[in-house]
Amino acid sequence: MIILAFDTCFGACSAAVYGANANNTLAQRFEVMDKGHSERLIPMLAEVLAEAGCALRDVSTLAVTVGPGSFTGVRTGLAVARSLVLAHACEIRGTTSLHVMAAGVRAMRAEG
Repeated sequence: MIILAFDTCFGACSAAVYGANANNTLAQRFEVMDKGHSERLIPMLAEVLAEAGCALRDVSTLAVTVGPGSFTGVRTGLAVARSLVLAHACEIRGTTSLHVMAAGVRAMRAEG
C-alpha cells in the first residue's frame, strides 16, 4: 500500500510518500513558504513520487490535512486531493494539522 500525503495549511508546503507495507517513508519534501502553495504542490507531489519510484496509479490512499490553518492553504490542499481522487479513484483520508504535529513530536521523542 502506497500513501501520498501532503499539507498546505500553514507557512510551508510538504509532501511525502509512505510505503505502508514496508512501514517507512520512501520520499519527502518540506519547503517553507508564505504563499505559492498552489503553484508548488503539484510539482512537489511529482518529485516525491519520482524519488520513491512510484507513479500516481500506484497510490492507494491520499492523506491531506484539513485544518486548522489558513483558509487558502486548506482549500488548496483539499482541492488538489479531490481532483486526484476523481482522476485516479484512490481512497482519501483527512487529518488535522494538529494531529500531524503531535505525531511528529511523538516520533521525535521515540527516537531519543
